[in-house]
Amino acid sequence: MEPYWASIAKKRMKELGITQSDLLDVFGVTTRGAVGHYFSGRSAINVDQLEALSQKLEMRINYFPDSSGSVSVDDLEKVLDIWLPRLAQVGLVEYKAEVSSIKKLLMSSFEDEANGLDEQKEA
Repeated sequence: MEPYWASIAKKRMKELGITQSDLLDVFGVTTRGAVGHYFSGRSAINVDQLEALSQKLEMRINYFPDSSGSVSVDDLEKVLDIWLPRLAQVGLVEYKAEVSSIKKLLMSSFEDEANGLDEQKEA
Protein backbone atom coordinates (compact mmCIF):
# COMPACT_ATOMS: atom_id res chain seq x y z
CA MET A 1 0.00 0.00 0.00
CA GLU A 2 1.36 3.37 -1.01
CA PRO A 3 2.15 5.61 1.99
CA TYR A 4 0.16 8.83 2.34
CA TRP A 5 3.26 11.00 2.03
CA ALA A 6 4.15 9.30 -1.28
CA SER A 7 0.86 10.19 -2.95
CA ILE A 8 1.31 13.84 -1.93
CA ALA A 9 4.93 13.83 -3.11
CA LYS A 10 4.03 12.30 -6.48
CA LYS A 11 1.49 15.04 -7.19
CA ARG A 12 4.03 17.73 -6.38
CA MET A 13 6.77 15.97 -8.36
CA LYS A 14 4.51 15.98 -11.42
CA GLU A 15 3.89 19.72 -10.99
CA LEU A 16 7.64 20.41 -10.76
CA GLY A 17 8.74 17.88 -13.41
CA ILE A 18 10.80 15.94 -10.88
CA THR A 19 11.33 12.20 -11.27
CA GLN A 20 12.29 9.56 -8.72
CA SER A 21 15.78 9.62 -10.25
CA ASP A 22 16.05 13.24 -9.13
CA LEU A 23 15.56 12.14 -5.51
CA LEU A 24 18.58 9.87 -5.06
CA ASP A 25 20.26 12.38 -2.75
CA VAL A 26 17.10 12.80 -0.65
CA PHE A 27 17.02 9.10 0.21
CA GLY A 28 20.77 8.52 0.18
CA VAL A 29 20.54 5.78 -2.44
CA THR A 30 22.12 5.20 -5.84
CA THR A 31 19.28 3.83 -7.96
CA ARG A 32 15.81 4.91 -8.97
CA GLY A 33 14.59 1.48 -7.96
CA ALA A 34 15.72 2.07 -4.38
CA VAL A 35 13.76 5.34 -4.35
CA GLY A 36 10.79 3.36 -5.62
CA HIS A 37 10.98 1.13 -2.55
CA TYR A 38 10.26 4.17 -0.36
CA PHE A 39 7.35 5.26 -2.52
CA SER A 40 5.81 1.79 -2.47
CA GLY A 41 6.21 1.41 1.30
CA ARG A 42 8.75 -1.44 1.06
CA SER A 43 11.34 0.84 2.71
CA ALA A 44 10.39 3.19 5.54
CA ILE A 45 11.18 6.87 5.17
CA ASN A 46 12.81 8.51 8.18
CA VAL A 47 12.35 12.01 9.54
CA ASP A 48 15.50 13.41 7.90
CA GLN A 49 14.51 12.00 4.52
CA LEU A 50 10.97 13.36 4.84
CA GLU A 51 12.39 16.78 5.69
CA ALA A 52 14.82 16.65 2.75
CA LEU A 53 11.97 15.62 0.45
CA SER A 54 9.87 18.52 1.72
CA GLN A 55 12.70 20.92 0.93
CA LYS A 56 13.33 19.43 -2.50
CA LEU A 57 9.63 19.67 -3.38
CA GLU A 58 9.30 23.13 -1.81
CA MET A 59 6.32 22.16 0.34
CA ARG A 60 5.61 20.61 3.71
CA ILE A 61 4.94 16.89 3.33
CA ASN A 62 3.42 15.12 6.33
CA TYR A 63 3.77 11.44 7.10
CA PHE A 64 0.07 11.10 7.95
CA PRO A 65 -2.90 13.08 6.60
CA ASP A 66 -3.69 15.93 8.95
CA SER A 67 -6.01 18.70 7.89
CA SER A 68 -6.72 19.98 11.41
CA GLY A 69 -3.15 20.71 12.50
CA SER A 70 -3.32 17.99 15.15
CA VAL A 71 -2.64 14.27 15.25
CA SER A 72 -5.25 11.74 16.32
CA VAL A 73 -4.69 9.13 19.00
CA ASP A 74 -5.04 6.49 16.26
CA ASP A 75 -2.21 8.13 14.32
CA LEU A 76 -0.03 8.16 17.43
CA GLU A 77 -0.72 4.48 17.97
CA LYS A 78 0.40 3.73 14.40
CA VAL A 79 3.60 5.70 14.96
CA LEU A 80 4.34 3.88 18.21
CA ASP A 81 3.74 0.50 16.55
CA ILE A 82 6.38 1.39 13.98
CA TRP A 83 8.95 3.33 15.98
CA LEU A 84 9.18 1.66 19.38
CA PRO A 85 10.58 -1.58 17.91
CA ARG A 86 12.82 0.32 15.49
CA LEU A 87 14.37 2.42 18.25
CA ALA A 88 15.25 -0.74 20.15
CA GLN A 89 16.46 -2.52 17.02
CA VAL A 90 19.03 0.16 16.21
CA GLY A 91 20.14 0.42 19.83
CA LEU A 92 18.84 3.92 20.55
CA VAL A 93 16.76 2.71 23.49
CA GLU A 94 16.76 -0.27 25.79
CA TYR A 95 13.53 -1.34 27.46
CA LYS A 96 13.13 -2.69 30.97
CA ALA A 97 9.50 -3.53 30.21
CA GLU A 98 7.70 -5.13 27.29
CA VAL A 99 7.17 -2.81 24.31
CA SER A 100 3.41 -3.46 24.55
CA SER A 101 3.40 -2.18 28.14
CA ILE A 102 5.29 0.96 27.16
CA LYS A 103 2.92 1.56 24.25
CA LYS A 104 -0.11 1.07 26.53
CA LEU A 105 1.27 3.60 29.02
CA LEU A 106 2.01 6.15 26.31
CA MET A 107 -1.38 5.64 24.66
CA SER A 108 -3.22 6.12 27.94
CA SER A 109 -1.30 9.36 28.44
CA PHE A 110 -2.21 10.56 24.93
CA GLU A 111 -5.85 9.59 25.43
CA ASP A 112 -5.96 11.42 28.78
CA GLU A 113 -4.52 14.50 27.09
CA ALA A 114 -7.02 14.28 24.22
CA ASN A 115 -9.92 13.89 26.66
CA GLY A 116 -8.70 16.91 28.61
CA LEU A 117 -8.65 19.01 25.45
CA ASP A 118 -12.17 17.87 24.56
CA GLU A 119 -13.43 18.83 28.03
CA GLN A 120 -11.80 22.27 27.71
CA LYS A 121 -13.56 22.84 24.37
CA GLU A 122 -16.93 21.95 25.89
CA ALA A 123 -16.50 24.36 28.82
